[in-house]
Amino acid sequence: MENSKENFEGIYEATGLLGMGGFLFYEIGCVFLVADPKNPVLRFHSDGIGDDFDISTSEIEGSFSKPVADLVGKCTFELVNVDFEEGGIELTIFQNDLPVGVFTGISEGVGEAAIKGKGKLTIPETKTHNNNIIFAGDKTIKSISFVYGDLYTITPGQPWGEVETTSSHNGSTLKIDIGAGRKDNPENAKWFNDVVSSVNEKMFHTRGGDNVPKELNFAIKGLLTINGDKFNVCIGQGSSGDYNNWHIASENASSKHPYKDGYIGKYYFSSDDSDEFKVTFKG
Repeated sequence: MENSKENFEGIYEATGLLGMGGFLFYEIGCVFLVADPKNPVLRFHSDGIGDDFDISTSEIEGSFSKPVADLVGKCTFELVNVDFEEGGIELTIFQNDLPVGVFTGISEGVGEAAIKGKGKLTIPETKTHNNNIIFAGDKTIKSISFVYGDLYTITPGQPWGEVETTSSHNGSTLKIDIGAGRKDNPENAKWFNDVVSSVNEKMFHTRGGDNVPKELNFAIKGLLTINGDKFNVCIGQGSSGDYNNWHIASENASSKHPYKDGYIGKYYFSSDDSDEFKVTFKG
């Protein structure tokens, strides 16, 4: 049965699907990576004890005969060696004693394995967050607004909602509320970085982390207007430690190390918090 995009798009964590007590295996887990619906990948990892046993993380490819959502509940598995290459393994997942998924690949350190076990497949629910970024203008700012261009990137499988804006302080302060899930992904960062060809001096961000981000939760493009001056910008959310941070990129931006503040046109942006930029006219 061919996997369909509607059934498989996204990233699904299989929690406790594989678990085996014994001499060789004491913990096995896996994550299903199915951004490509026709070629899902199972990221296999395990910890164990025994001679020559050392598995960290491997990726093995295969497919399911059912939508992932239909696999939630009790499953069993069988892990065996295969002969096509040293270190080859074959993982078969069963539901009601019928095979519903087969994955094969290379995993160093398996040795002689013929393991059967059982567990429960759960797919964690994704959550839409209210992700707020604030542009607070001082007395030099008469108006600031943002028009979302309906262009965005987000990690596959994460929910995407509305992009809403709210003005306050007689129009000098802008809040952008992005309804979206939070899961970092390098493709989101690439989409953001490509706006300015990854030029450091055309980006700046709040809090810690790299100025040219390696991963982002999501990013959007739109038109930022300050005192009637218009600028195309890309705004992305990343993370630094326990905090989410915000990145801005624009061909009209200029910034210097450590890239915590910068200009867009003649307007200076500074930050001392994770979700707010102070804006002032420096003309």
